[in-house]
Amino acid sequence: MHLEKILSRSLVIVSTGLILNACGPSESKVAARTQEQLPTLAGRDTAFRFQCYLIQTPPDFSLLEDQKEAHLAGVYSQAEGDKLVERLRRRRGFEVLSQPTVTTRDGKSGTVSVVREMIFPTEYDPPVVSTGKLGTGTSFPVTPSAPSEFESRELGFTASFVGRVKGAQELEVEFDIKRSAFLGFINYGSPILTEGSGLFGNPVKVVVSENRIEMPVFDQRKIASTVSLTPGQYLAIGGLAREDFASLEEVTQPWRPDTDRKPHGLLALIRVDAVPAGKD
Repeated sequence: MHLEKILSRSLVIVSTGLILNACGPSESKVAARTQEQLPTLAGRDTAFRFQCYLIQTPPDFSLLEDQKEAHLAGVYSQAEGDKLVERLRRRRGFEVLSQPTVTTRDGKSGTVSVVREMIFPTEYDPPVVSTGKLGTGTSFPVTPSAPSEFESRELGFTASFVGRVKGAQELEVEFDIKRSAFLGFINYGSPILTEGSGLFGNPVKVVVSENRIEMPVFDQRKIASTVSLTPGQYLAIGGLAREDFASLEEVTQPWRPDTDRKPHGLLALIRVDAVPAGKD
């Protein structure tokens, strides 16, 4: 699909007030190079620079239609990629969340991460309940379930790249991209009840503890593939976020109430540059 058609479609989507997750290219001011101007890289010590643009988009925005899982949405020329990033930057409902960059040598792996650690319970001690009847104005001893074991998990965006020179103007890029998000807790506990007496002596059920046993739920999207391209081109990776749950911004910031969450998507635009040794 041509870039102009994609952008025109996204304009219609934005006008509906939906929120999109997208990753766009950096603010590169380097002019697009023609095929004849590309450097001859074969046989030279080459460094690879991978610049990722993580862009939040409206939930219905997609470079490819009917794609819900993580997918390779396309390869764009430097000129098209620069234009896409700059236009998305200025659109309502789009936001560049992060622009991590990594540089690595030919054939060596490089990784970029925008993550934070979440510590969560994995096991709970059982509740301790004393038998008896709760009367008006009396207390009832109870110890609810409490976390006893914990684990940690990184939430956010991680991408690993390996670049190789395949020809005078041809690069091969192997990538492995993961995005993990916290969706919320599921309560497996049940309230602890006892019998009590009401105001007029009538028997009533009284909740003495909510006894919550909360376990986390995560969403993980991943994609790994190998593509061939020329220096300066962009990879577009879509489907990195569920439309109805937390975004990259939400999992890299302090916890927010559920009422603050809004549906949106996440797009990653990755610019790949090859720089001969000794040059910036």
